[in-house]
Amino acid sequence: MSEDRAPESILQWCASVLGPCEAVSGDARFHGRTTVSRLRAQTGHAYLKIHKDQATWEPEVHGYEQWSRAFGDRTPKLLGVYDAGPFAILVSEMRGKNLEDAALPVGQQRAAL
Repeated sequence: MSEDRAPESILQWCASVLGPCEAVSGDARFHGRTTVSRLRAQTGHAYLKIHKDQATWEPEVHGYEQWSRAFGDRTPKLLGVYDAGPFAILVSEMRGKNLEDAALPVGQQRAAL
């Protein structure tokens, strides 16, 4: 399996949540702890995030389950949690740009970090 490609078993799980879907991009994050894939389904796009370690996955799941409602439509919706290992979450796509693509002035980039 490529570092930036989701395992077939996880993609099958995604299909059980979203319906037929395919990975259209994948990115093994620079820190090596997670891989993020953008998925295309009939209902739109979603993101699959796979954690190599349960210790980094658990706080993210907790945040989505317990805190994301407080932010309303300003946070992706948690669509599914995969806890059989590797640990994964499936979230909705939101409109907008990634910070890396936003072309903000340096001062605003620093303020966003």
